[in-house]
Amino acid sequence: PSPDVNFGAFNLCNNSPVSFVDSSVSVGDQVIQWLWNFGDGGATSVFQNPVKVYPDTGTYTISLTATGLNGCSITGSKTLTVNPSPKANFGFVVGCNNDPVQFTDSSTIINGNIVFRKWEFGDGVISVDQNPSHRYFVGGQMTVKLIVVSDLGCIDSITKIVNVPLVNFQTSSTCLGDTARFTPLVDY
Repeated sequence: PSPDVNFGAFNLCNNSPVSFVDSSVSVGDQVIQWLWNFGDGGATSVFQNPVKVYPDTGTYTISLTATGLNGCSITGSKTLTVNPSPKANFGFVVGCNNDPVQFTDSSTIINGNIVFRKWEFGDGVISVDQNPSHRYFVGGQMTVKLIVVSDLGCIDSITKIVNVPLVNFQTSSTCLGDTARFTPLVDY
């Protein structure tokens, strides 16, 4: 007998790896060969559980031909929709020493909504606010990451470097009762 062809797909988002999972069975036999056609006119695959990146959104008819040890083959097809991935982006305004940095989410999506954001500020602190402000207690280069998720489960992220000013003061040697003179040293 021919195998019963069945499969699923996960992470149906453009510009992201879509995972295909074969769940074909062959009663009294074993499936030993697979031929996937991803419906986009591109390359096929002979792997049991392939991964494919679709650069464009849209509806695709995917077919899987499964062949059993006895040489019998059968093809099954499913129509799947590849959804748009969000495009993560953000801006920021750095204030003076000890002022919070204001972050502004400018992520976009062609169709659908961005429903979740996660900010990683580079100092161990995170936020899920859309446009958070964050106070750093040390200066230097901070690696800030924004992860966005759409209502269809598509994900994108972006990382940027934020230069946080560190203000130090230098003072001349003074004696008790003298006026001290402080010279600011700003380091980014």
